[in-house]
Amino acid sequence: MTTAGVGAITSAVRPVAGGSFVLCAIGAGVLVLSALVMIEANSRHPMMPLDVFRSRDFTGAHLVTLLLHFANKRIKAGNPSTATVLSIVQFPR
Repeated sequence: MTTAGVGAITSAVRPVAGGSFVLCAIGAGVLVLSALVMIEANSRHPMMPLDVFRSRDFTGAHLVTLLLHFANKRIKAGNPSTATVLSIVQFPR
């Protein structure tokens, strides 16, 4: 389910994607990932305990990684709006 959800969302940011395809792909990805979270939250033995996301360090590190992967994909696509995505990421000094 994770592969399907993330794959749907990342396929929406392709430079050749049309408007309705983008909305459908993002919607499908969010729906599948939401179902995954609900299943894992109610599972007796989850693959990834959701309690680990209570740690701000863990969650922050994964959000930065997500943004960097998104920015990398936009750079490879040659999209000039990458600077906006990269400016969101704040690195500690």
